[in-house]
Amino acid sequence: VLAENESLAAMKDALFARRSIVWWKDRLIGRQPHIDGLLAAILSIDSVEEEAWGRVVRFRNDSDAPLQLRALSDTQFTSQTATFSIAPNGITAVTFNANADDEGLQLSFEVLNALVAPAKTARITLSHP
Repeated sequence: VLAENESLAAMKDALFARRSIVWWKDRLIGRQPHIDGLLAAILSIDSVEEEAWGRVVRFRNDSDAPLQLRALSDTQFTSQTATFSIAPNGITAVTFNANADDEGLQLSFEVLNALVAPAKTARITLSHP
């Protein structure tokens, strides 16, 4: 329940205003603005390192729900496929080909286990300076 505080009145107000997200069988289900806000709060790029074989990006999941991501960009992943999971309250390292001269990083993903409508998954773009 996305309430302004922990009072009963605030909880009731949030429920009647449909400000809630369901976590069921490792799926997050809710309205687009609520899911987008949640994903922005819990999913981030922890660090980026340049290696001889590519760029290593560490993704952080600050929630109790596992997140399943699928890359939407043309990035060539070298350590796995473009679909991967980030464990709850964990960090997952992903390696992909990248030019070391690139400034900044912006990656777009489909969050396969976050639904904003029937059969419609959430999307998120993560940036790192």
